Amino acid sequence: MPNTVRQFLLTFGLHKAYLYWMVKERRSVIEVPVPNVIRFGGFTYKQKFGGKTNWGLRGDNYSGTHCHLLQEIEIATDLGEEHMTNALAHEWSHAINKIYLAGALEETQIELFGNGLHQLFNELGIKFSINNQESAIER
Repeated sequence: MPNTVRQFLLTFGLHKAYLYWMVKERRSVIEVPVPNVIRFGGFTYKQKFGGKTNWGLRGDNYSGTHCHLLQEIEIATDLGEEHMTNALAHEWSHAINKIYLAGALEETQIELFGNGLHQLFNELGIKFSINNQESAIER
């Protein structure tokens, strides 16, 4: 495994994905549950999915949102797996940009970086799953 891929997986806490990579062939699928809470650089973000989140995002024609002030990420789950993974990569890129790059990237750069992460996830066979469509945090 290239060091960059190994480092990426370990950085995002995907230790199980890394171990799975070491044991299985490259095209195997690794299912990673998306947590309701995720940390970026000491900040704890709530992640909201499904139900009211889908309705609110669809009304604004978005597939996801990131708010550093509220430390929330919202992801629509009603558009299919590929679109959801792309939205996750995009919104996580916003959080990384805000915390680690002081907001230096423009929206177009975030879009391109998020697409790159999405492609990397696909190449690695990483599939994100949301166990409960109506997030416990969303109430």
